[in-house]
Amino acid sequence: MTEPTRKHVSWRVGELKEHEKVNRWIDEQSNIQLSLASIVLHMVDRFGYRDITEHDIQKILYQEPLLTGIQSVPLASTLTAVSAIPETQPAVTIDAKIATTNTQESNIPEEKKVDDEEDDPLLQQINPKSF
Repeated sequence: MTEPTRKHVSWRVGELKEHEKVNRWIDEQSNIQLSLASIVLHMVDRFGYRDITEHDIQKILYQEPLLTGIQSVPLASTLTAVSAIPETQPAVTIDAKIATTNTQESNIPEEKKVDDEEDDPLLQQINPKSF
C-alpha cells in the first residue's frame, strides 16, 4: 500500500461566506480530524473521488432534503419527538382498532368512496395505462 501523500491540510475558515456556521460546527466537534474524515468518507462512498462542487452532485445534494422531506432539525427537537413516541401496544388492541376502522369504512356508501378518490389530486396524476 502506498504511503499517503498529504499529511497536513490547512483551511482558512474565515474566508468562507458562511464562516460563522462553519466555525460553530467545528466548535461542536469533539475531534475535528475524525469528524472531517467521516464526512469525506461518506462523500467518497456516495460520489467516488469526484469534485462535489460539480453541478450534477450539487443538484443531488440540494434536492435530497426536498425529495425525502428531511429538513435540518435541531437535535433537541428530535430527542423530544423520539421521547414522545408511544409505547408499543399489544397485538390484540391493534387488531381491535383495525377491525373498528374497517367496520366504520364499510358503513360509508360506495358512491362517497368514489367521490373522495376523484377529489384526490395525487390520484388524478396517476395514469391508469401505466399499470
